[in-house]
Amino acid sequence: MQTGLGANEAPFFRFPCDTCRGRSRVDRDMTPTPENREVKLVHGMRGGIASDRMEQIHLGLPYSMGLRDVLPYLADPLAAPHVRIDRMRARVRLSDGWHTLNQARIALVESEACRVFYEDVQPDPVEADYRCRFYLDDAALRLYSSCEHLLWCVVAYWNLPSNVSQRKARRSLWGLVKRIVVHLTRDLVNVARGKTGDRLPPLLARVIREAERSEHPQVSGEVAKILRRLRSKEAWKECTKYRHDWVHNRLPAIKGLSTDIVFKTFDYGQELPPEILKHVGPKKGVKMTVGVGRDISILRETVRNAYGELFQAYERLAKLLAKDN
Repeated sequence: MQTGLGANEAPFFRFPCDTCRGRSRVDRDMTPTPENREVKLVHGMRGGIASDRMEQIHLGLPYSMGLRDVLPYLADPLAAPHVRIDRMRARVRLSDGWHTLNQARIALVESEACRVFYEDVQPDPVEADYRCRFYLDDAALRLYSSCEHLLWCVVAYWNLPSNVSQRKARRSLWGLVKRIVVHLTRDLVNVARGKTGDRLPPLLARVIREAERSEHPQVSGEVAKILRRLRSKEAWKECTKYRHDWVHNRLPAIKGLSTDIVFKTFDYGQELPPEILKHVGPKKGVKMTVGVGRDISILRETVRNAYGELFQAYERLAKLLAKDN
């Protein structure tokens, strides 16, 4: 996949919609000129990166597209032989997740291409970090989504309850009302404390729990093992946390791009010396700390490794399902 970004463009000011690629696969700058509004041909970012270097970038990541050779219906669930509706639902979920996994890989390739281009071809450290971070964020969000599709595939394929306790609470209107009140109260407390996030245990943990309880030996054995392995990996846990912070809290700071600003409530009685405390009184305040943020190399390693771990989960599950068909 090529980008339509010109090698000599000014940083940050080109919108993606300003460029497109024709059927000739040549990048075209669709920004009209003030004089005659002509469309000009430009060389994309990849034009400055040697083909062997691009090949190295691709070889550095597991090739998720190859999983369709293991399980053909990943590419098209409807092309497979007819199955009952719950199995078809599982196929659609796994196919959606596989496509999202492929898109995450594309984003990781793009992040590497941007890094190489703005470090080796047209040196610009800030631009390198900015564009690399853009695609790493995209990959992290897609990886989380891809994992959820995989999990719902497991739920549908083996008819697992998605959340037993949640279904019991919804059997009566009063149970539903109590659940809403509890969640709203918890949300208000968390917001007051500067915390937000998932109300229920993560879907991965819930599906593992139900898989382990399953009477089907394949689910309680091999499937649960695949999911437990993914959950245990540090890279996956860090990538998931990064995604949750990105969505629910604050955009995580990257060194050289943004500052890490944190607000924290504190008790004057614990933080201030007695001679000052007697003038301000025992009350609470808010203090602000400023940091430089994490190095982008840490984020890069985390997301790339998380992709590798999720790829292995897909590979193992695809082989298992291929035997079952």
